Amino acid sequence: MNRLILGYLLTTEVLYLDYSAKIQGLALKPGDWNIVNWATAERKEKGRLPTWEELKVRFPEIPPKEPLELKFIEEEITRWVRDESLRNWIINVATDVDRGNSNFGNVFNQLKGMAETLDFTTVEGSNIKDCYTSVIDNLSAPENHVKVSSGLKGLDKVLDGGYGKGEIIVMIAPPGIGKTTFLLNSFHGAVSSRKNALFLSCELSELRLLERLYRRISKSTKKDVRIDATKVKRRLDSYFQYVKSSGLVLYKRPYHWGVHEIGMYIDKQRSKGIDIDILFVDYLDKLKVPKGDYRLLLRDLTEDLRYLAIEKNVAVVTATQANRAALSAITITEEHVAESFGKVEVADVVMSLGRTQKDEEKGTGRIVMLKNREGRGKGIIIPIALNLDVCLMEDLV
Repeated sequence: MNRLILGYLLTTEVLYLDYSAKIQGLALKPGDWNIVNWATAERKEKGRLPTWEELKVRFPEIPPKEPLELKFIEEEITRWVRDESLRNWIINVATDVDRGNSNFGNVFNQLKGMAETLDFTTVEGSNIKDCYTSVIDNLSAPENHVKVSSGLKGLDKVLDGGYGKGEIIVMIAPPGIGKTTFLLNSFHGAVSSRKNALFLSCELSELRLLERLYRRISKSTKKDVRIDATKVKRRLDSYFQYVKSSGLVLYKRPYHWGVHEIGMYIDKQRSKGIDIDILFVDYLDKLKVPKGDYRLLLRDLTEDLRYLAIEKNVAVVTATQANRAALSAITITEEHVAESFGKVEVADVVMSLGRTQKDEEKGTGRIVMLKNREGRGKGIIIPIALNLDVCLMEDLV
């Protein structure tokens, strides 16, 4: 960095506060870090940055002060930070590749970190006296009260109308209980209520998902389809005649797609005129995460999905595995979540799906509301009828 610019950075409070963190870890000229560290220590000890004269007395290599516009200085610092960050990233990647240690997860993590370093957005905060009109207008706007039906009246009632955009909803259930059936029924509920829905599966192929969905819509078993496929088609024709929304079903092999790829896919659909309202992920544990501490990364994954929900203004509904202890539990709670509690810690809504042996015999089950960040319902039990032969989940009347 030009030492004239460095002098301004270390003697101007507004520049120091905005840019000092950005230069950490970058390659300054030999000796420049001594200047930076001394100015930082002076500020800590005296409560202010040194003057130009004080800086020059201590470090004669600092040139005489020249009058420069603040905007020009900011542009020069920004350019230098960007150039150095890019150079460092290229060198690190090239070194790893040269050594045969190329790891795409690490490459993209470094790139993500660099993107955060290069974010020069000024953070001002909000003055409460200036914001109340816009906040109340936003809160009262009809478009911000849009809910997406879950397909279950009992659940919609607890959620004040259904799934909220900008939220992540997580269902906990052991293997084989009906996670996919729950998600497909919610998908059906969304499409039936004229909302555009995307169903991403990391378990079942698109063909298998569509088979289950069509059986759900037509309320037909596999046997019904074999006996009279024409009758089933007529039921589907009747349903799709009145459906005006879009429902997309997509399969990606486990651990192949992460949150970034999902976001890009949503953007691609919106560029085609399909504005996705709700995303279903079957299921959370099978999304791609970088290599590292798997449990910590699962929490980050849920956090990233929640950010995606906010950024894209969609509801995100997913499921996660419960541990072995849940198989014998009457009521499944957050304690039964497998691998990492962090998966549900950051979620807006957390539910569990459970079935006892008696439930299986009677074709029933229960959804338990464990967390609802924006409303009531903790501990409420929603009884359901569950028919896996037709992939049907409905309210138990």
